[in-house]
Amino acid sequence: MPYNTKITSSPMHTHPCPLCSRPTRRDGRCRTWNCLNRFPDPAEAREQALAEMRETIRTARQNRTDRSHD
Repeated sequence: MPYNTKITSSPMHTHPCPLCSRPTRRDGRCRTWNCLNRFPDPAEAREQALAEMRETIRTARQNRTDRSHD
């Protein structure tokens, strides 16, 4: 390493938690063990999982009907 090189930190990728003001992870969830923002909302996670499952089923049905015309 050159002699007069200034070592700087990496850019900040986290933001303060809206509930406890401590740093968050990249997904926006808090790192603090007792903060309510630590885990995603179960209803929100369930809706997202259902949407992904519906999309997978829709794609599988389209692929099945496309093959039946061959």
